[in-house]
Amino acid sequence: MLHGEALMADVTVASLNIRGVPLTGSRLAARCQAIGAFFEASDVDVACLQEVHTYAHLALLARQMRSFRYVSFRRALPGPAGDVVTFSRIPVSSTAFRGFGSVTAPIPWQARLRARMKGALVTKLTSPEMSVINTHPLANTDGDWSAANRFFPAHRAQLGALSEVVCGMLAPVVVCGDFNIDRDCALFSDF
Repeated sequence: MLHGEALMADVTVASLNIRGVPLTGSRLAARCQAIGAFFEASDVDVACLQEVHTYAHLALLARQMRSFRYVSFRRALPGPAGDVVTFSRIPVSSTAFRGFGSVTAPIPWQARLRARMKGALVTKLTSPEMSVINTHPLANTDGDWSAANRFFPAHRAQLGALSEVVCGMLAPVVVCGDFNIDRDCALFSDF
């Protein structure tokens, strides 16, 4: 999704949740190596990755993606904040992580804890001058996308926080990530 003026140059941006399904037995180390090799051989300029849970997985990706000299993330424990990392072949002028904050929705305590770690990684490219926002809001483990679902208020709050980040950008913006929201959900269309 673009926000702002038209881009002056072509930039190819890709987004991928590296974890995959199923969560158990996904052979994540081998997946990281294969994903990194794929992007290294591609014509992608910027790769936004989600569910990069540990620095070991980040290192596996980086070893394969050597031409992506600019790697954006914010340090946290046990891995990148929000589990989001942006790799770029284009020089980067700055990186910032904007957390979404805590949620008060009546969701399980584990989900409330995970929600506090979620946010938007803003990577500003130098030429063309644009921002790439990589995000991964809280997952809806119920799979119910109706307004009556207990995750609906949390998703609305996180998308509202993301909207504030996007609207605060001056240059053109590309927003990508794993939104964890059904494409037909009212939350997504409202965003």
